Amino acid sequence: MIVDFDDFVTWMYVTIDDAWKQIAPWYDRPGPDPTTCSDSELMTIAIVSECRGWDCETHLIAEWAPYRSLFPRLPERSRFNRRRRNLMHAINQIRSLIVHGLDIAQDAYGLIDGIPIPVMEFHLAPQRSRDWEAHDATFGHCASKKKTYFGYRMNLVTTSGGLIIDFELTSANADERKAAADLLPSYPGCTFLADKGYVSEDLVAYLQGYGVNLITLRRKNQHEQVPESVHRLVTRFR
Repeated sequence: MIVDFDDFVTWMYVTIDDAWKQIAPWYDRPGPDPTTCSDSELMTIAIVSECRGWDCETHLIAEWAPYRSLFPRLPERSRFNRRRRNLMHAINQIRSLIVHGLDIAQDAYGLIDGIPIPVMEFHLAPQRSRDWEAHDATFGHCASKKKTYFGYRMNLVTTSGGLIIDFELTSANADERKAAADLLPSYPGCTFLADKGYVSEDLVAYLQGYGVNLITLRRKNQHEQVPESVHRLVTRFR
C-alpha cells in the first residue's frame, strides 16, 4: 500500500525499471551508459515531477533536493534536460503503460479533442524561419476560439474524469479525424465523445470495426442531434 511520497516514488521506480528493461533494446540511446543517475532513475524523476506539477527544470531539481535518500546522484540541470530529451519517446511509452495500469484509467467513457498550440505570435509568423516548416508547423484554424494561428494541434484522449490517457501532436492544419483514427482503435469497448471536428460516418464505421463507439456533436444542418447532457459534457471539456 502506498502511504506517502517515498512509497509512491519507490513504486514508480520499480514499475519504470521493469518496463525499461523490456523496451530498452528498441531505443538507440546515444553515448555510453550513464555511470551516475541511471535511465530508470532519470525517467522516474521526470514522470513523478509531472505528477507533482514540477515543470520548470530549475524548480524540479530544487524540489528533489530534500529527497537525496531516494536519488543521491541527481544530474545537474542541463544534463538532465539533454538526457530527458533523448529519452522522450521511451518516457512517453512508459507513461502510457503506467496510466493504463491505474484503476482510474479503466473508464468505459472518454473524450477526444484537439487543442491549438501556437509557437509564435500570429503577426510574427510571416517572418518565421524555415525550421518551423521542417518540423511540420503550419497555419491552422481553431473554431472554438475563432482564430487562425501558426503552430501545431495536440489531440488529447481523456477519461470522462479528465485523465489524459493518450495524445498525438500534429501540424495545425491536420485533419482531427485522422488523429482519431490513429488513437482510438487502441481502446476497444469504449465510447468516446467528440466535437463537430470529428464528424464522419466513415470514421464511425472504421472505429466500430475495432469495437470503439464514437459520438460527435452534430452540425446545425443535421437532423439528428445529440442529447443536451452530451453537449454540455463535450463543451465543458473544451
